[in-house]
Amino acid sequence: MPEIVLTHVTKRWDKFYAVDDLNLVIDDNAFVTLLGPSGCGKTTTLRMIAGLETPTSGRITIGGRVVYDSEAGINIPPNKRKVGFLFQNYALWPNMTVYQNISFGLSNIKEELPKFDPDASRAATLLRVLQKPDDVVKTIVECVDKKGKLDVNKAQIKLIDRYEISIYAAKTLMSYKLHESMEPGTVAQARRPELEAALKSARDKAAAAGCTLNDRFEYEKDGKPVTAVRKLTPEEIDLFQLFYCGDGDADYAAPPDGADPVALEAAMLAAEGGEDPDCPATILTTAQMDAVLEEYLGLTLAETAQALDIPPGTVSTRQRKALSLLKLHLTEEV
Repeated sequence: MPEIVLTHVTKRWDKFYAVDDLNLVIDDNAFVTLLGPSGCGKTTTLRMIAGLETPTSGRITIGGRVVYDSEAGINIPPNKRKVGFLFQNYALWPNMTVYQNISFGLSNIKEELPKFDPDASRAATLLRVLQKPDDVVKTIVECVDKKGKLDVNKAQIKLIDRYEISIYAAKTLMSYKLHESMEPGTVAQARRPELEAALKSARDKAAAAGCTLNDRFEYEKDGKPVTAVRKLTPEEIDLFQLFYCGDGDADYAAPPDGADPVALEAAMLAAEGGEDPDCPATILTTAQMDAVLEEYLGLTLAETAQALDIPPGTVSTRQRKALSLLKLHLTEEV
């Protein structure tokens, strides 16, 4: 997500000020939660950023691009701002699953984007993971219960979290059944020729078009990206929703000097570009912070720890998001 800057933004209806002279900076790739009582301007602020509400005055920039400036007379329409906006439950599409509602904006993007080869990307990802087949087996076997039954859903979560891959790649890995073989290295080695052939075919295809594939498997010609009007692939959408927020390696282990265990997630409560002075993160209880996280991720810390069969203090942000995403996929499949 690019940097978003609101400068002296005001929204007034007659004599009522919904937002009054707001200055807010949301850093690139930051995750910010606007926290406050009903009627304080949270939703109005979000609607102004998205272009669904026109400010009375001020200036808004997204990724350095001015999308609203009252003095300059600039007001870019919502469909040109590249902003995803998920409405509250009353405005969700009832004919869609949770996952479809969340991914709707991304799935409808169709514009000039770098030409991308998803098959090559998937093949390279699997080749990378299969370099250490014993580690893959160890990750999967951790999800076998005391009765010897494998929890497939938990195994997929573990693979997503460990290797930073999509649910699609995790399912492909599971289909290889390395964990059922006495020689997982042999199974992995047998899969490599097919994956290497797919990767070579993709590079040959790019070369035939006078291009090369960069390390992100985007087409380049003469050192410059080749673009085309296209939609995002399901895997791109999946990975974006899984890792769009913060550093996945941050966890809930207690910081030094007895600081609050959840202070590492204090950024989630940042309002108007900083900490709420009336409710600093350092005095939030674990229960208070967990309530905020549950609202946005749909899972409590205890639920996540129980699902992953690990101590609550070692549950990372990425693991929670992986489990949330898998739940969405399961809902979609049902």
